[in-house]
Formats: sequence, structure tokens, C-alpha cells
Amino acid sequence: LTECSLSYLMDSNKLSPIESDILKLTVQGKTKKEISNELDVPVKHVYNAQYRLKKKLYKIFYYIAIL
Repeated sequence: LTECSLSYLMDSNKLSPIESDILKLTVQGKTKKEISNELDVPVKHVYNAQYRLKKKLYKIFYYIAIL
């Protein structure tokens, strides 16, 4: 279920470029600070992008649950 949802988000155009990069690094187990350093963005950007990703994932889980 999770892999399906992640691949759907990655394959569709539902993610911004920064969200896509942050999702890949998060799945690799990197911390917010590591992601921030690697992408050269403020940690606040990482927090915000991860929040948006969670909202998008919850929406997918909701649709799957009602099917």
C-alpha cells in the first residue's frame, strides 16, 4: 500500500521538484537537517514540504480506503 502510494506520487505530476527530492531523501532515512544540507535549502522548507507530502499521502490513503 505504501509503495503503491509513493510510486503514484512519484510517477504523477502531483509533486513539486523540491517535494520529489525531499521525498526521495526522506525514504532513504535522512534527517531534516541532512536533507536541508544536501539540497541547500533552509530546514523550514523541508518541514513545509514534508507537511505537504503528508497531506497528499493522506488524501491517497483516504481514496484507497473508500474503494
